[in-house]
Parts: sequence; structure tokens; C-alpha cells
Amino acid sequence: MSTDWLSHWISLGFGLGLLYLPHLCFRESLASRLMAGCVLSLTVIQAHVLLTVLGWQSMPVFLLHEAALYCVVPLLFLCVESLLGMNVTGRHIALHLSPVTGISLIALLQIIKPDLEMTLQKGVYGISFAAGSAYALLVLKRLGRFAHPTSLVRAEAILLTLVVITGLGAALLVMIGVVFEQPWFYLAYGSAITALMVLGHLLQLRYPELAQVVSDELREAAAAEGLQQEANRRSQLAGTNIQDKLACLQQQMEQEHLYRQEDLNLAQLASVIGLSSHQLSELINEHKGINFSRFLKQYRIGEARQLLIERPSMSVLEIGMATGFNSLSAFYTAFREIEGMAPGMYRKQHHRIDKIT
Repeated sequence: MSTDWLSHWISLGFGLGLLYLPHLCFRESLASRLMAGCVLSLTVIQAHVLLTVLGWQSMPVFLLHEAALYCVVPLLFLCVESLLGMNVTGRHIALHLSPVTGISLIALLQIIKPDLEMTLQKGVYGISFAAGSAYALLVLKRLGRFAHPTSLVRAEAILLTLVVITGLGAALLVMIGVVFEQPWFYLAYGSAITALMVLGHLLQLRYPELAQVVSDELREAAAAEGLQQEANRRSQLAGTNIQDKLACLQQQMEQEHLYRQEDLNLAQLASVIGLSSHQLSELINEHKGINFSRFLKQYRIGEARQLLIERPSMSVLEIGMATGFNSLSAFYTAFREIEGMAPGMYRKQHHRIDKIT
């Protein structure tokens, strides 16, 4: 009975991983795709744990598990970097994941040299745990620096901190289990992953706008910190034709309506303008007097105001989606921030004014 219960519990984590993957993979945001890689790695791990619970031994899945174990935290680190507006390229991703090649070779040696299997396995888990710890500390450092006590970012930062710490604890459990050859440690590790999947799913249902708000506020905080540091650095726009870049930026926003893209981030817009992320951040901060997140919201809310008045047949949700927001809650949050009232109230006030005049 206990084995049946455990298999159902781990199956739940495996199923939730499969559920999240399509949603994350088909989004244009690089951060979403990196998170998809993280979830895929956890799903592969759960697949092997589930097979182990059911008594089915599969060496190929086990070897994939060893490679996936290393990938989880580096991918999470790169995801946070992307959310902060850093220019994460394919070269950066390949560099951070390059140790997987060595881990895969060690994994293959376990098939060629069965007598060294346990020793090699301990080595793989030791490397993964050491690297994961280093990346986890970097993630926690980034999140701790940008957590605002008065916003949803604090809740998300605490959540991600718990995720990272729980993940490290789970990795430590499985490493202890491998070293002392205790299989129940290994099953506890799979159970912890399912718990994280369930927690993430419940939070997504309760706060669908959380990821968007966190992404925006992290970028705001990063931009603000960049401004403080900029005073002590040479301008990154030296030699750049500022007026041409400002004109190009205006064209992309006002004629091409780039702000309508739901997943538009600093790096993507910078690429279109022909600047680096740091250059575009400096351009907007110095010449517009606001940070990137506020700049983007102003364009979105500006069009939303116009649609609320001119298109009474459009619902508030339709207007929010049409102007680049990914949920009604995210639209309401941004509209209140810019206008100090809900979109519906703004529409009613202007309809009353029109009737009076």
C-alpha cells in the first residue's frame, strides 16, 4: 500500500511537469524557455524515480537523470538573469551547461565499467551538488538584492528561495543516499520534487499575474541599480548617435507597436534598436527619465486608455490582452499604478464626462 501511495504521489509530480512544458516551451520569452528546460530536467528525474518505485530498472533513463540533475539550478540561474534583462545568449547557455558533457561521459563509463558504477555515481552526484550549491547562492544573491518588502516580488523571492533551498536539500538527500546506499533517501528526493511541483501549480492558480509582476519589478530594480552604478562608470552610449536611436525607439513603439508583444523584454527591444541591454537601459533612463518597465507600461496603458473610451464594445480583458498584458490581474495592477484607478472606473468617469458635455 505504501508503495502504491508513493508511486501515485511521484506520478503527480511527473504529470505536472508534462503539463507545464507545452505552456513554457511555446512562449517567446527566453526566460520561459529556460524555465521549461529546468522543468524538463525535473520531469526526467521524476520519470526515473517513478520507474524505480515501480521496480522497473532503465539504465538509459538513469543516465538521463544524472545529466538532468546537473542542469536544474544552472538553468534556473540563467532564467533569473534573463528576467533581470541580461543578454543571455546561446553561447552563455552552452558555457554554463558544458559540464553536462563530462557528466554524460562519466555516466557512460558506468555501463562500460560496472565494477566502478557506485564510485562513478558518487562522483556525479558530488559534482552536481557542488555546482548546484554555487549556482543556488548566486540565484539567492540576485533575488535578495531585488526583493521589495511592499510588493509581490518579496513573496516570489521568498518562494524561489524556498525552492532553491528545498532543491539543495533534496540533492543533499540523494547524495547521502548514494554514498550510504540508502534507497529511501532517493525516494524522499523524488517526493520533494513533487511537493515543489504541486506548490508551484497552486501558486499559479491563486496568483496568475505573479510571474508578470515579478518580471517587471525585477527589471525595474535592476535598472535602478544600474543607474546608481552608472554614475561611477563611463557612459556605455559613448560614440552612439543618441537622436537616431531615440527616433528608432519611438518608431518601434509608436508605429510598429512593439509594446503589444506580451513577452517583450529589455534584451529583445535592445536587439531591435541595435543596442545592448545596458545601452538601451541607459538611453531610456537618461533621456526618458524612467526605467524600462515603466516605459513599457506607459505605452501599454496609453493605448488602453484610448481603447477604453473609443471602443465601448471591447471588454476590459480584451483591451488588456490587446495592449500586451498576459492576464486581467496584470492589467489591473499596471493601470492602477499609472492612473490610480481601475480600468472600469476610468471608462465610467470618461463616459459621464462625455454625457455632460
